[in-house]
Amino acid sequence: MTSTLKVDDVMQSPVKALPADMLAVDALQFAERCHLHHFPLLDHGDIVGMVCTCDLQDLKLKAPIRSAMSHGLATVPAHWGIDQAVLSMSQQAVGSLIVVDHGAIVGIVTREDLARAGADVQNMPHFRCRSCGSIHHLKVEGDKGTLCIDCRERASPEVPGDGTGVGD
Repeated sequence: MTSTLKVDDVMQSPVKALPADMLAVDALQFAERCHLHHFPLLDHGDIVGMVCTCDLQDLKLKAPIRSAMSHGLATVPAHWGIDQAVLSMSQQAVGSLIVVDHGAIVGIVTREDLARAGADVQNMPHFRCRSCGSIHHLKVEGDKGTLCIDCRERASPEVPGDGTGVGD
């Protein structure tokens, strides 16, 4: 089913951006207070990329969040249909897109926003956890494919002496 909804019908606005040099601990606390998971990163007033709280989980608490950026900025025009946004997001293997209108940033749209709006995400690569099928907190993990945060933790190799009983 093709939707007639546009990206600006389902986007979140206004956008809350974080300084790229903010520490992971501060960013995680801010995310929790605001109940948000995706943030554009600012460097001298310019947006230079995006992070998700899932990306921040892999950082040391005192590390700058810019080190969690895995790719540059992915954008989508506000007037595009949500199905076009799904395709763009899938091709770029990202979980959120900055929404632009006439060169200005007007919002952010996430994988979850698009799925909630009824976009066809069933067969799109990188839109579901390869293990459990979740659409939340996904990340491409090399040869393991796209995994949610819970399945990534379960897929991590156990290390002898880490308290799990393996190799002890």
